[in-house]
Amino acid sequence: MPPNRAYYAAMHGAWRGRYRLDLTGRVTAASRLDAMAWRGFAWLLRLFPAFLETSVDASGTDVLHTTTLRVLGIALMKSVERIELDEDGHRLTLRGTQRFLMEPWRPREVSGTGAIAHDVSGASYALAFLGVALEQRVERVDDGTLRFTHVTPFARGDFLLRGSHGGDPGRSRPSLR
Repeated sequence: MPPNRAYYAAMHGAWRGRYRLDLTGRVTAASRLDAMAWRGFAWLLRLFPAFLETSVDASGTDVLHTTTLRVLGIALMKSVERIELDEDGHRLTLRGTQRFLMEPWRPREVSGTGAIAHDVSGASYALAFLGVALEQRVERVDDGTLRFTHVTPFARGDFLLRGSHGGDPGRSRPSLR
């Protein structure tokens, strides 16, 4: 099995964890609305706990990935992407749509690229989020935990997501080792 296929097969299922993001510099975004959204996210995340929920469906040719960011149970952002795995076994392309609570009138197209580590221990992605280049790194801590890092020119987030299988604790996750 190619490394990118093995990586996503091991990620198949639902993941959830507390989301953290800190501003590390002056917010500079493509538009004033995007800059206000970044500041608003940072403000909300300081005041209230936020949770990132994500799911991976690797059962088809492409991988279906969803993400929801919630604060006080309210979905601030929802994203659905289709991840196309490159034949080289490592690279990938993602395309999808993001919706934000503060912009209900318009979906945003999202696209990016990524690569799976040669030892299948993690992945890195480059995409745009609210008008800013975002680098996402994922490191597999163990079969049930992922360490995420989000980096922009002015923000950084480090957080853990834990996996679940729809309430079936007896179902094991394919191992990467």
